[in-house]
Amino acid sequence: MPTDTKAVFSAIDSFAIRSRLKYYIIGTIESGEVKPNLFVNITLNSSLALPLRISAIEEIEFAKKEEKYQLLIIACENEEALELILAMNVGLEQIQITEIKQE
Repeated sequence: MPTDTKAVFSAIDSFAIRSRLKYYIIGTIESGEVKPNLFVNITLNSSLALPLRISAIEEIEFAKKEEKYQLLIIACENEEALELILAMNVGLEQIQITEIKQE
């Protein structure tokens, strides 16, 4: 499946809420536009990335900071999938946001 880069996201950190089966990535959009149904591509090695569908995006603010951040929300199918994604320890990295086209 070919990919088409839509944005670059600078991740700061990530976390999960197990009771909701959701994974969250906090960061800023460096270029392009991020929207639901696009894919976060988590790099596993130099030739392989795991695409995760963005289910929602929220704008967040921290106390005593003027900058606003984006929170990418990824819905997981089950506890095992959430555990796998959480183990990737996403943070302090540039992430490609793509659209995966079916042929």
